[in-house]
Amino acid sequence: MARRVNVLDADLLLIAGDFTNWLAPEAFGGAFAALGAIKVPVIAVLGNHDVGLPGPDVGAPLSEALGRLGVAVLDNAVTVIDIGGQPVEIAGLSDLWAEKQNRSLLEKRGNRPRLVLTHNPATIRKLLPRQSVDLMIAGHTHGGQIRLPVVTCAMLPSMCRLTLGGLKETERGPVFVTTGTGMSGLPMRFNATPRIDVLTVSWKACEASG
Repeated sequence: MARRVNVLDADLLLIAGDFTNWLAPEAFGGAFAALGAIKVPVIAVLGNHDVGLPGPDVGAPLSEALGRLGVAVLDNAVTVIDIGGQPVEIAGLSDLWAEKQNRSLLEKRGNRPRLVLTHNPATIRKLLPRQSVDLMIAGHTHGGQIRLPVVTCAMLPSMCRLTLGGLKETERGPVFVTTGTGMSGLPMRFNATPRIDVLTVSWKACEASG
C-alpha cells in the first residue's frame, strides 16, 4: 500500500478508521508497519471497530502504535497542515457510535479552509444549523462490501440514504465517502472494489476521482 500511495504524489493521506477487526494490540506493529514508509503526512481517525463497537476497545493502544509510525490520530482535535502554501485545518471527530463527538469543532473560527475527517458519514445529519463543513471525508460503508442489487440497500437502508461511496451534497456541505480497502465479518467483497481514492479539492468547489 505504501508504494501505491507514494507514487500518487499526494499532499497528504487521510484514513477514516476501522483499522482493526478483532486484531490483538501485540499485532499492531507488524500489521501497520507499511504506514511508516508513506512519504506524506498521514492523518487518521478511529472507527467503530477500533473502539469496541463491536469487539474489544483497542483505541488507546492503537493510537499509540500508529503514532510511533508517524500517523497523527485525531480524536476530537484540529490540526493545521500546509497544502500548496495554503494552511488547511483538518478536524478529526471521534466515532459517531461512541457518542463522544465534539461537533463544536465544526463551528468555524477564521477563514482557513477546514476538512472534517470522521468515520461514519451519518455524522453530517447530526450537525446543528450553525455548523457546516467545507468538506467532510468519511468511510464506514465499505461500499456495501457485498453489494447486491436491491438486497444490500434493504439490509443497510441508513447507509444507502446518504451514499455507499462517492461525493454527496448535503444541506450542511459536501461529504465524500471512501469505500476503503478493508472488510468486516466475511473476508470478501463483491461488487465493491477496494480502492484508494484521490481527491482534488479547491476551496470554491470540490472534485473527486479515484
